[in-house]
This record gives sequence, structure tokens and C-alpha cells, in this order.
Amino acid sequence: MATYYWVGGAGNWNSTNSTNWAASSGGSGGAGVPTSSDDVRFDVNSGSGNIAIGSGATCLAFIYSNTATIGFTSTGNYVAAYGDFTVTASGSSALEGLRISFNATTTAVTSPSNTKIGYISFVTGTATGVASVGRVIFNASAIWALGGGDAYVDAVYSASGGTPGITGGVLYVTPGASFQAIDTSGFTFNGTSIVIQNSANACAIAYSVSSSNAPNLTVNTTQTVDISASAVKNLTFNAGTLSTVPSYLYVYGDLYFGASVTISATSCIFKVQKVVGSPTVTRSVEMHPTVSSSYGNTYGIEVSAGADTIQFVGTNFCSSTNPWGYIIASTPTTFTATTVYSEWISSSSTISVSGVTTLYSSHIDLGVSATLGSCAFHLKQFTRATYACAFYGSGLSYASLTLDSNVANSVYGNNTFGNLTCSTALGAGSGKSLKFDDGSTQTVTGTFTLSGGSASDSVSLTTINGTSAATISKASGTVNASYSTISYSNATGGATFKAPLLTNTDGGNNTGWVFSGGATGNFFSFF
Repeated sequence: MATYYWVGGAGNWNSTNSTNWAASSGGSGGAGVPTSSDDVRFDVNSGSGNIAIGSGATCLAFIYSNTATIGFTSTGNYVAAYGDFTVTASGSSALEGLRISFNATTTAVTSPSNTKIGYISFVTGTATGVASVGRVIFNASAIWALGGGDAYVDAVYSASGGTPGITGGVLYVTPGASFQAIDTSGFTFNGTSIVIQNSANACAIAYSVSSSNAPNLTVNTTQTVDISASAVKNLTFNAGTLSTVPSYLYVYGDLYFGASVTISATSCIFKVQKVVGSPTVTRSVEMHPTVSSSYGNTYGIEVSAGADTIQFVGTNFCSSTNPWGYIIASTPTTFTATTVYSEWISSSSTISVSGVTTLYSSHIDLGVSATLGSCAFHLKQFTRATYACAFYGSGLSYASLTLDSNVANSVYGNNTFGNLTCSTALGAGSGKSLKFDDGSTQTVTGTFTLSGGSASDSVSLTTINGTSAATISKASGTVNASYSTISYSNATGGATFKAPLLTNTDGGNNTGWVFSGGATGNFFSFF
């Protein structure tokens, strides 16, 4: 094994040219041509200019000192290195034209984070250490082991078969102008976190991994991001626009979307799941993005996380103008967000909303194992869809239910409500209906409000199928209905239920209501 020093400034590095290779620093050229068994060094005596990398350029160890200023160019050729790679030139731009491939069983990589290497191709074996690289290309089953360090890249590619990958550390990606940030297949990210940095360019992320090899992904760019990934561990989307996402993106850790994020994709469904055999933990979901209000767009979170408990956290979970689409939970779920806005919420497992002050949704089905606390429920129709609203009770006691939207509102099951409110404001322009399950019993312990704003802003009380009456039970006090049409209603329990015919209509099949002050049905004037 020999050590060769570059001398003479600009020149050609290929399999035949020995002009610029010396046996000592600053020595005479012509000492020979490095082979895969020889180290090469670039230092203060290497001169200036660029080294053109040609066919057959190879070495054992590649060593570039902090005193070197010589640069590199390449039209596609790589230096084939079979040993360690060491750069000590901090802040240098001289290596941005270097293309080098690592071919050893093990390669130790040492390079300052503020000195960018143009291209690194991991051909085989395991490279340990960190670097700043323009484009990283993986072949076969090569591994880049970052340890606990940080690596900085513009793009990562896998060029051929096998199972290449990155282990440990944090991979900071700053998208370039003409290529995807991550484009890999058959890849593994073992304990690695990927952070997409802000740049002037859009970002595309494509990879396919198993659940146990899913990386942490953090997005900090203000640009458009396309994700074609199969899974992530923790997904943290702080800024930017998510324009493309697969039909389902599997999340095996925490999920966060900040208020500076826009989701423009027409469909965005996150499956929050658990890696088989992993420890039982509590995980969080927090969502504040701006989402498209276009009819038919789908935004969902499906929780099926085994024994893990999923917490929906934050002061507000989305907003009235930017509600989430649907949340379906089949494993333990807890809501601690103060206010929740989601078009659809249902659970077939244990769920707690005891930490929620107000929950707005057009479809509420929390099941029999819900912990409710003092959560105030609002049936609300959002702009993304124009379907009726539904509350699926399960024989539990709910603090309150308010019907916010002027649509059909159906209440299923036998339920107890602290307060139950169906009202419209004067000038609303349309009415709303409250429909109970046929034959069901609704018990109100506080206030039952059935009030329209005017004849053109009226409300109606009836049953869903109109085949049998539902019972509304209130133990004491007086219910004063106004601008209401009432049918299939059995009012009982001890309270007085008044519906003066001056503003109300007896639609038939009622008991317990006091209709007085005018004729039932249509009004006729005779002159």
C-alpha cells in the first residue's frame, strides 16, 4: 500500500495519468497512479483549480485536509473508494463537484456539516459517520449508519435492488431544484428521523418500508410536498402544503399538523396503528391545518393501535371553518383538546371526551364505553358535505346536545340529556328538524328548547321513520314550544309541555302536549 499526494493544481484523475501524483506532499509528480490499495491525500501543496474525474479513478482512503483548496469536476464518473473518507476542510465549497463511491465492507466517514460533497454512492457494505451531501445514491444492500449524528443532503435515491438503508441519526433534507428529495424502494430507515428543510423548491418523498422500519418525518418547508410513502413513525408537519398523499398513510407514532399547513390533496387518510410486539405507550394526535372545503374531499383518521392509547390533544382540534373529515376509533382513544371540530366521530372501543368542553360534528357515535364528563355536543353540518346530521346515543347521560344546522337532525337510541336544544334564529331563512328514533325515550333533566325564529324559520319534532311515537320525558318545569310542528311525540314525566297553536302546528300522533289558542292544522280566512 502506498500514499499518493495530488500536486500541480488542475489535472485529470483517471486510470492512466500519473502527472499529478507525488510520493510526498509537494513532491514531484509522476510517482504512479493510485489503485484501490493506495491512499490519496489533498493538502495545502495540491495547488488550485479543478481535478477532472475520469474513468478508472480509484483509491483506498480519501483524505482531504483543511488546508486544501483544489476542487473537482465530473461528467458522470465517480472515484471508487475502498477505504475511509476523511474531510477536515470546514466551510469549503471545493468538494461540491466531487463524485465518490464507497465500496468497502466498512467505511468510516468524517466530514464537516458545512462542507458539501457533490455525490456519494453507497455501493456496498456499511458506512459510518455523517456528511453533507448533494445527492446520495444507494445500491444493493449498502447501509449508511449515522449513529447519533446529523447528516445533510439534497436528495436520496436507491438505484438498484437489495435492501439498502439508513440507520440512526437525523437526515436533514433540503430539496433541490430538479429532483425528488427522497426516492427509494426496498429501503429501510432503522431508527432514523427525516427532517425536510425549507428551500425554494417543492419536495417529493417516495419510499416503501415495513412498519418496524418506518422513519420519523418532520416537514418544515413552506413549499408543496408530495408524499408517496407507505408509513411513518412520528409525522410532524409544521409548515407547507401537502398536495399528494397515498390512499392510506400508516402512522406508528405521533401525528401533528400545524396551523401553517394546508392540505390540498383531495383525499388524506391516516391509519394510526401499532407496530406488532412494540411496548404499550400513549401517543398523540394534534391537527390544525387548513383543508379544502370542496364537496367530496375526504380527510380521515382511523385509529387501530392495539393496546396503545391515542390522545387527541391541543387547545382546538381543527376549527369551525377548517374541520377535520372523520375520526373512527377501534382501540382506546382519549380527547383532551378543549374544542373538537370533525365531520364524523365514531368509536367501537373505549373513548373519553371528558376533557373536551365542546364537540362539533355532523355524525356522533361514541358507543357504550364512552366517558363523557361535561362535554357539550353540537350537531353541526359543515360546508364540505350536505348530508343530514345524526347522534347515535347508547343509553348514556350527555351534558347537552344542541342542533346547530338547519337540516334534518336524527337522534338514535334511548338517551338522557342535561339540556336539549333545537332552535332557529329569526331570519335564518330555513328551518331544522329534530327526529327521535321511533319508540325511543329521551329524558331531559335540564332545559328542553324547541323554538323557531318565525313561520319561515320554524322547527319540527317528529320521529325518524314516522311509524311510532318517541317519548320525551322531563320531570318538572314547563316546555314552551314556538314556531314548531310536532308529530309522533309522547310528552311525559311531570313537566308541562305547551305548544300554543298561534305559532305551533299539531302534526298528529301526539300525547302530553298542550295545543291551545287556535285551530289545529291549516288556517283559513273568510271575508
